[in-house]
Amino acid sequence: MIYHKMQWEKLLSDERQGNEKHREDPHERNQFERDIDRIIFSEAFRRLKDKTQVFPITDHDHVHNRLAHSLEVSCVGRSLGRLAGAHILREYENDLKELKEEKGLNEASFGAIVQAACLAHDIGNPPFGHSGENAIQSWFYTETGRQQLDQLNASEKEDLELFEGNAQGFRILTRSERQFNRNSLQLTFATLATFAKYPRESLVYRSILEENSWRVSAKKYGFFQSEKEVFEKVAEKTGLNQITGNAAWWCRHPLAFLVEAADDICYLIMDLEDGFNTGYIDYKTTKELLLSLADDEVKNEEREILKEESALPEKKENIRFLRGKAINKLITLTKDSFIRNEKRILTGEFDTPLLDSGSDEIKQRIKAIKSEVKDKVYRCQEVLLIEIAGYDAISALMSEFIISVNDGVVSGNSKKRNKKSEKLNEILPGKIVPNGYTGNEKYLNILRVTDFIAGMTDSYAVSLFREIKGISLSRYR
Repeated sequence: MIYHKMQWEKLLSDERQGNEKHREDPHERNQFERDIDRIIFSEAFRRLKDKTQVFPITDHDHVHNRLAHSLEVSCVGRSLGRLAGAHILREYENDLKELKEEKGLNEASFGAIVQAACLAHDIGNPPFGHSGENAIQSWFYTETGRQQLDQLNASEKEDLELFEGNAQGFRILTRSERQFNRNSLQLTFATLATFAKYPRESLVYRSILEENSWRVSAKKYGFFQSEKEVFEKVAEKTGLNQITGNAAWWCRHPLAFLVEAADDICYLIMDLEDGFNTGYIDYKTTKELLLSLADDEVKNEEREILKEESALPEKKENIRFLRGKAINKLITLTKDSFIRNEKRILTGEFDTPLLDSGSDEIKQRIKAIKSEVKDKVYRCQEVLLIEIAGYDAISALMSEFIISVNDGVVSGNSKKRNKKSEKLNEILPGKIVPNGYTGNEKYLNILRVTDFIAGMTDSYAVSLFREIKGISLSRYR
């Protein structure tokens, strides 16, 4: 199905959620640079420093946590945004003339939008990586979890049974992360749309999903029912094409493809480097895999140096050198893919990861790196143990807090049945006013708990779990 062509003039909307106004001054930060600052100085972003990327948080200097990963993704995203922006400014010179003259739109503006979205791309991820996300999902399939889903409508149930870090991230950016005199971070609509890699609600008719199964943006969902109205506003302001009238589902913002590519590039290369630094992947294999990507980026004299026998410090230096060359190569390939497919992206005909539309040779080289990392890193004992431990900690916290927060709601009796529930509720942050969403009280209570648990750092989740279960108490440590 071909939709109307989305317009860059609307896609680049610097209007803010909450209608917040700022005086335009070419010598000050532009609106998208303000978005970057708001995200970086948020508490949710700061907590990423103690959240697992792949390896557990340790004293090892060379493995990535979520914060380091997000900063690296933002750097790659900024480069991709500037490169794509240069093309768009040339291609749509007349259409964007007014924005350039009145708003100072330039290549850096595109870079800032993508950089802001990249900084926030993991902001909704629970502790312990993807196992934390899976632990939340799985809890709702337990007998206790099933009981908590009673009285919820089908869409609310789907939100929880398929709990999604991307939707949690959108909720943080637009609802739960408050700043002085603001109901949220109040980011620009362009940044919010670019952040949304999966711009749809959780529950979509099976026939519609099957019809659009070729879309990468169909894999997951990007907002809860509580933020559906917010996303509808984002889609309206940026002019996103709606895929179907039978569900809240839109085509991706074109710059969201660059966010996805920046993330793909960083986890592909940096997980490989982490595997080498922790000893799970040997030097020869790491070097050859990076060289297969860097290829023509490496000069002949540099190849000769790489052939020499090296001590460990030089080996690490060599890997860092090749890592930079490989990332640069992938940035160029992504930029070329974006430019090649840009018009089809604007009509919704293209919905594939940009790196997947490259040559078969490049795709095979990327596949070889993914396979090596999966076998040697993702399945190593150190990673598996932290995933198992995190799974148990989060499941236990879900049981304690959700049962407590909904104690008394089942029968319409607002009085708590036991004192433990009261004490657990005192630990939870205050309720978030839904602003337009009048859903089931149990659903909103559960979101209050998932906000709390998904926002935890790894160490806080473990510490709270141990204290609530009486395994350790701070007074007796």
